[in-house]
Amino acid sequence: MMRKMAKVLTVLMILMLCVLPVRAEAESTSGVPAETASGVPAESAAAGKDTQSEESPACPDNGIPVLVLTIDPEEFQKVLDSSRHEYQAENGTIRIDLPAGWTGEYGVPDEATVGTELSLRYFRGRGNSTWFEDKKPFKFRLEESMDLLGMGANEHWVLLANAKDDSLLRNRLAGYIGDALGLAYTSRSVPVDLIVNGEYLGSYLLCEQVRVGENRVEIDKIKKSQTEEPEISGGYLLSMAPSEKDPDAGKLTLTSGLSFLVESPELDEYDDTQQETLKAQKDYITAYLQAVEDAVFGEGFRNADGAAVSELMDLESAAKYWWVQCFSYNDDGFNSTSTYLYKERDGKLYWGPLWDFDRSFWLNDRAEYLNNAKMPWLDHLRANDPEYQRILRAAWDSLDEILKEVEKEGGVLDRYKEEIRLSWEKDYELRRGRAPKDAELDRIVEDIRQNIRLRREAIEAIIDTELTNVFAEVTFTYEGQVLAQKRVYIGETLSADDFPQPPQKEGFEFLGWGFGGTEPIGRNTRVLSDMTVRAEYGTWETAPPETAETTENAENGKGPAVLIAAGIAAVLVLIAGVVLLVKNRRLRRTDN
Repeated sequence: MMRKMAKVLTVLMILMLCVLPVRAEAESTSGVPAETASGVPAESAAAGKDTQSEESPACPDNGIPVLVLTIDPEEFQKVLDSSRHEYQAENGTIRIDLPAGWTGEYGVPDEATVGTELSLRYFRGRGNSTWFEDKKPFKFRLEESMDLLGMGANEHWVLLANAKDDSLLRNRLAGYIGDALGLAYTSRSVPVDLIVNGEYLGSYLLCEQVRVGENRVEIDKIKKSQTEEPEISGGYLLSMAPSEKDPDAGKLTLTSGLSFLVESPELDEYDDTQQETLKAQKDYITAYLQAVEDAVFGEGFRNADGAAVSELMDLESAAKYWWVQCFSYNDDGFNSTSTYLYKERDGKLYWGPLWDFDRSFWLNDRAEYLNNAKMPWLDHLRANDPEYQRILRAAWDSLDEILKEVEKEGGVLDRYKEEIRLSWEKDYELRRGRAPKDAELDRIVEDIRQNIRLRREAIEAIIDTELTNVFAEVTFTYEGQVLAQKRVYIGETLSADDFPQPPQKEGFEFLGWGFGGTEPIGRNTRVLSDMTVRAEYGTWETAPPETAETTENAENGKGPAVLIAAGIAAVLVLIAGVVLLVKNRRLRRTDN
């Protein structure tokens, strides 16, 4: 009997120790085959370079242009290995092949750019978080300026992977909306299939890079020698919220704490002999942005020099830009270097071009919410400036009409979907290792359509009452005295930093901030209007009431608790098995 129990426990122990790593491996792969650095399934890469064979799941005959890159394989691998895009592969070529009967959105392509090998000055990676996806985005520069697929002649081009967008449509959709809304210099784009050295890499979006230049952001370009008016006044291309990876030379911070990056001129390229010029140009644009900020928050929306915000910043572009970010729930809006502004020579500050919308237009249960796109300047104006409020209301009317055309049956959204359907299916199969389910793309696009439709209807219903409701005041009191006041976005939850330190009250414990006799407010309390709360005290004769926060913490703790319990059980089984094996050996020795 003892021997049988020992065998049973040993088997159980082995099974438990084997199941955990197998389960972990299954969860990590999630049914997706291992991939190479370029995003191609490993088993496909191991089979060789013949991606044009009948067995290949990605033969690029999908009804859209094909961009063929030929480059030294070792050079291309160095591009993939360069996580910060320092390495630029040189001496490559691209060729654009068109399917029979293809007509582009931007007119007939230049014949000189179709079916011809175009020399590259360089080819490299691009992007921040998107670079760490299996499907990589790229940037290339032609040896000479060329008009690709009717988008206008330039040397600089971008291949967006749209790896975080299951529809592969969101960036292109945002571009259409921005262009229709009249936001200047909105990047044009065309979907293409990408082949590198005979290997199909997927469905990409070939588009114009945001930069100062012809057929891009067409403003005056400042020279490294210009330090006087009017040349020093522009043009400048700026972005918001630079990260530690961005060059320090171009970073600037205003008194409010808002930070910007000077994208053009490229101040980090100024050498030691040009530092005075660098300082003069950086000081100029910093002072200009500070003047805008001072006017936004100044009395009568003027700064100390008497300049009105409308004289310094174009309010119409600000309103349109804000609406696209707000409506689409764009994750990158106003909080990354994908948020662009530009200043013309002897001119105002403008918002745009739009960029980086691969995480937008997603279904959300707060369709009526208007405080998701936070930018302190524009929020203050929206809450307080009647002129900006009027411009915002008019901009919504224009956007609403465009959105109707986008989401209607047979509209822009459906047209874009059908254009990339075959390419999307091949890309899906390449990424997932299996064909998509029937009507999978239709389901994804329908989610986008419903999001647009529901959000349109919700905003239309509340815009006249809620557009200017931006902030609420939360007042914290103790025995009738105001301890602190916090300005909070309406609809947002309180954070730990919003709560002041409560005073000590002899003989009592602090119970929380509340309204008297009700459950205290906490970090999960959503602020919907101005409110005043007071410090409440008492004794802990009974357990404090369970709040949503403690309930949530308890729920979050279940997972780790279960894992700990499972681990203890496994250890106990292991110990028991060892003990029984030892006893069994002793019995065998006794029997012998």
